[in-house]
Amino acid sequence: MNDPPPPPPPPPCGDMESGALSRDFPTQNYNTLDEGAGGKQTVKQARAERLARIKAKGSYTVDEVVEYIGMGPYHWIWMSFFGVSSMAQAVEITLSSIIITELGCIWDLSSLEEVLIPALTLLMSVPGDIVGGILADTYGRYPVLVGGQIIISVFGVLSACVSTYAEYLIIRSIVGFGFGLIVFLIIVQVAEICPTDYRATAVAITFVFWTLGNQYIILGAYWLQSSYGWRYVVLWAALPCIIMMFIQPFADESPKYCIISGDPDKAVRIFNKVAKFNKVEMCPGYLESYQETRRGKLMDMFEPQFLTVSLALILAVFAGNFIYYGAIYAEPLLLQYAYCDGGNATADSCLMTDSEFLWDFVICAGEFLSIPIFIFSSEWLGRVRAALVVSSVMMLFVIACEYCIDYAVLIVELTMERSLANAFLLLVYIYTPEFYPTYIRSVAFGFIMTFSAWGGILSMINVYCVGLDTSWMAMWYVFWLFGFMVVASTFWFGRETVGVRLEDNRPETVMSIRSSRASNVHSRAGNLEEGGGGGPPGVPPPPPPGVPPPPPPGVPPPGPAPRLYPKVSPGSSPGERSPIVKNEGR
Repeated sequence: MNDPPPPPPPPPCGDMESGALSRDFPTQNYNTLDEGAGGKQTVKQARAERLARIKAKGSYTVDEVVEYIGMGPYHWIWMSFFGVSSMAQAVEITLSSIIITELGCIWDLSSLEEVLIPALTLLMSVPGDIVGGILADTYGRYPVLVGGQIIISVFGVLSACVSTYAEYLIIRSIVGFGFGLIVFLIIVQVAEICPTDYRATAVAITFVFWTLGNQYIILGAYWLQSSYGWRYVVLWAALPCIIMMFIQPFADESPKYCIISGDPDKAVRIFNKVAKFNKVEMCPGYLESYQETRRGKLMDMFEPQFLTVSLALILAVFAGNFIYYGAIYAEPLLLQYAYCDGGNATADSCLMTDSEFLWDFVICAGEFLSIPIFIFSSEWLGRVRAALVVSSVMMLFVIACEYCIDYAVLIVELTMERSLANAFLLLVYIYTPEFYPTYIRSVAFGFIMTFSAWGGILSMINVYCVGLDTSWMAMWYVFWLFGFMVVASTFWFGRETVGVRLEDNRPETVMSIRSSRASNVHSRAGNLEEGGGGGPPGVPPPPPPGVPPPPPPGVPPPGPAPRLYPKVSPGSSPGERSPIVKNEGR
């Protein structure tokens, strides 16, 4: 007797191949898929093929349904809400650089005490980043976003009611903790719910609101500070936070977190909501899921496959934010203390003049240049090569800022430095959630963002303590050093992530579940062949307990067992039934 053919392998999970699983198994590119001899497929053709595969296998993954539904009104509306949240955070960060000089005059503060106000806000964001990352990977993105927004709103308002320097430091420290909870989760949430084609655009939209937040607080300070004082400026800064405090509870959880946490039904409900809102028919079949029991562990980001890139991203965020915050805090001082005229303080340095507000507004508006730079460079060059190119050009403007030929030239140099620094950080911020899998995405991003705070703190010390109190030249030399660190960090970035799906699980988790499913398929196939298999070929196995043995060869099988059925009497209507009688057999 011939051996039965082997059973077919189990269906692949999503876009992953059904063969051996490597470290880089989740790198299917959604922008261009290989078509074999026919060349490359377009995005539309690739999506049509994925839909055909979904219908063929009767199931779909999170990435398949995200790509199938596409970008629609649901995404754009929540991009706007996330943008307002990003705007609120930018306002709270830029606020200190505007009112810090007035607070120093009111409370008679030294330069170090003035620096401590924004520095402590950033310092307290460090534990917020770590705690927020762990909680988001363990309990979900939604509760952390809501809690962080409430903290920023409540204590942002309370910071306008303090009367002493110590009270202000305490309240702003709590605001910094809330800032750390959610600053990176906005990018994570955006990256996880948007299709790959729109991921860079969606992240850019949130940072358009970040720049609008800088404009918002500058205009508010211009209208309110000289007439009403710093307290009204603080209340003006808290207004976007209050708005988001009431909007954030209506947001949805990330479907990717629902999958790794073992709640695929919730993910399906969210996708049904998104599909209905976008007026798209939901995918047929059921949602494939791989629950990850170990998630939110900080040390997992330092495993060998992540170690080099993790260290490179830490260095990039640390040095990049040193340059970015340095431009924010140095710009008003360079204008206020007449840097191009020798750096001597003006007669009244407690409040910014109208011309200084104007130049500050122009420089912040120039930050909008970072958005097209980020989008075009990341899509044309890829995240890794774009980071190298943008950081190199940024370094040239950092060097040029030292030589103040004219105030107009200085404004252009500071504007380009700030825009390029922001574009570089955007590239890093979108690369980070694309590189790390879902089970450590938030905790890894949160830990890396702690070095954003350290970079900002050291940058403020460099501006206020080195530049203002010691030498402007020495301040620029420090900026040069960190500019070279930014460029150097890009050489250790890992694989390119543009157009690839976001990894969810550990490879060993997926392999274990696939092996279990494959063994079940082989077991069922073996039971169907030769009566269940397990014995010599051609010899049927013994019957299961409680089942009568088959009759010997040549003996006809017994008739059907007695059963009860309704008997219809002659002449009765089809709806009438006679009493049930027993079938006596033939």
